[in-house]
Amino acid sequence: MTKSSSLLIFLISLIFPLPAQAGKLEDFSLGLAFGLDSTPYRDYDLNYTVLPVLHLETGHFYIRDNRAGVKLWQKNRVELSVFGAWDAAYSFNPNHTDNRQLNFLETRRESATGGGAIKWGSPIGLLALRLEHDLLRYSSGFKGQASLSKTFDLRILELNPQAGLYWNDQKYNTYYFGINEAEALASGLPTYQAQSAFIPYIALNIGLGLDEEKLWTLFITGQINFLPVAIKDSPMVDRSSTYNLATGLTYSFR
Repeated sequence: MTKSSSLLIFLISLIFPLPAQAGKLEDFSLGLAFGLDSTPYRDYDLNYTVLPVLHLETGHFYIRDNRAGVKLWQKNRVELSVFGAWDAAYSFNPNHTDNRQLNFLETRRESATGGGAIKWGSPIGLLALRLEHDLLRYSSGFKGQASLSKTFDLRILELNPQAGLYWNDQKYNTYYFGINEAEALASGLPTYQAQSAFIPYIALNIGLGLDEEKLWTLFITGQINFLPVAIKDSPMVDRSSTYNLATGLTYSFR
């Protein structure tokens, strides 16, 4: 889930109208969530957001948080798809930091991405791989993700732990964490060009069914990202990890 879900829902309504032949509706849920996100940047404000939550699955299309995709192939618990997404993993506004040197840096914007994904429901859990590219060319970079998650259904309680790796290429990291010569002259910070890097993370999603049929679900999610040297060494950064927390309520239409 990201803070730009509302924008994504609007874009999806324009770009991915579901035709009559889209396939049987397999899952559809709506809800609202409150989120809290930290950032790697020095003396930077926390992000507090209220988000719509939308999850939709048909035979050929899906909307999952910040991604809308088309399923190209499904067989033997393997799914191959292409998707469009809104990437809100990082953004930087010099007016949102109390650090005087960072006030002289340029804005780093969220972006739209497109790419491909593969999912495999293996005996040990759900394995997923994703690769995407910055379509708006703010960074012109690539990013990816590999994850393993498993769901434990405990009657009214559902637990979904996850572990994985994000990967950002050099262009992506340099856009969000690099400092060019003009910024260095204005701020007094040294120039910095980041390298590509892997970012390990762990996450836990908890769902509590509030009725017998589990139509209403109260959820809590949390994630910790462990920042690599390529990001930690940036003069813009002053921490070694970031976190994301969210809680909310959803209703499933069945």
